[in-house]
Amino acid sequence: MAKPKLLLPFFLKFAVVVSVFGFVSIPMLLSQAGNNQIDFLFSKPLIGLLYAVICVVGVLAVFYPKKCEQTFMFRKQSGFREQSDRGGLSGKLRFRGHHPDCEEFSGNRITVRNVVLCAACMGMLFGAAIALIGAILYFFVGFITLPTNFVVFFVGYGVCMLGLVQYKFRGWFKLIVNALFVVGSFVTLVSADLLGKSLLIDLYVLGLILFLLLARILFSQWNNKLICFRCEGCK
Repeated sequence: MAKPKLLLPFFLKFAVVVSVFGFVSIPMLLSQAGNNQIDFLFSKPLIGLLYAVICVVGVLAVFYPKKCEQTFMFRKQSGFREQSDRGGLSGKLRFRGHHPDCEEFSGNRITVRNVVLCAACMGMLFGAAIALIGAILYFFVGFITLPTNFVVFFVGYGVCMLGLVQYKFRGWFKLIVNALFVVGSFVTLVSADLLGKSLLIDLYVLGLILFLLLARILFSQWNNKLICFRCEGCK
C-alpha cells in the first residue's frame, strides 16, 4: 500500500499568498505615501525600538531554545524532546544542534571545532546581530547607509522571501540564507522608511516582517515533520 502524502497545510499556502501580496502592495503604498503621510517626532525611534526588540528576542531564542519551546507554539516539540531525553522513545532518539540525531537531519547542522550547532539558528543569530547594529545606527544615530530607491527595497524583500524556502538549503548555505533573511528584513524596513517617510507604512512593513518570520518558522517545522514522515529509520 502506498504511503499517504503529507500535504502542505492551508496556512502555509495562505502565507505564500500574503507574502506575494505584501511584495506587490508595499510599492503601491509607497507611491501614495505623500498623500497619506502620518508622522510624529518619535516615529523613527519607535519603529527602531520595535524592530530591535524583535532582533533581541530572536537572539535569546537561539541561546535559550528550551525556554522558547515552552511557548504555546512549540509545546508539542518540547514534550517530544523531554520524552526523548528520558529515553521514552526506546532510547533511540537524541537531539544534536536542536534536531534529532538522525542522518536525515544532517543538513540542518554545522560543526565548528567539534561543536554541533543548528545552522538555521546560527544564521538567524548572525543576521540578528547585524540587523540590530544597523537598526541602532539608522533609527537612533541617524546614520544612513542605503540609497533611496526601489531596487534596494526589492532586493531586501526578495531575500526575505528566499528565507521561506531556507529549509531546502544545507549546512553553511542554510546558515547564510537565514542570516540574509534577517538582514533582508532590515534592508526592507529601512528602504520603506526612506521611500515613504510614513509611520503607518513603517508599521505595515514591520507587521509583514513579523508575518514572514512566523511563516518561515512554520515552513521549517512542516519540513522537519515531513523528514520524519518519510524516514524509516526510527521504525
